[in-house]
Amino acid sequence: EFDYTIPNHELYPVDCLVKAKDRDFFVYSILNDDKCRDTTIEILHFEKIGIRFSAIGVFENQENINRKVLARFSNVCDKQFSSLSSARERISRYLLSENMK
Repeated sequence: EFDYTIPNHELYPVDCLVKAKDRDFFVYSILNDDKCRDTTIEILHFEKIGIRFSAIGVFENQENINRKVLARFSNVCDKQFSSLSSARERISRYLLSENMK
C-alpha cells in the first residue's frame, strides 16, 4: 500500500507498506538529505510508540546523501538499497527471505 499512514500518526507517513505474516515492512524512497532526515525521525517515532516493523530505505543515489545524515539513518534502518537499480534486482528476494524467518 502506497502513501500509508497509521491512524493518529498522520505526521509520519510511510511511502509504502508491505504486509507480511510476522511483521510489516515500511519502505521509504530516499531522494535527498531532507527526505533522509525525515525518514530517520519517522522510524524513530514508530520505534518509540512500539510498532513492530522493519524499515527499508531505497535511495535514488546514496552517494548524494550527506555523510552525517546517512550515518544517523543507517543507525535506525534495517535494510538499505544504495540505488534504484540495486533495489529492483534485490528487494523482492530480500522480502521473501525475511518473511521466511
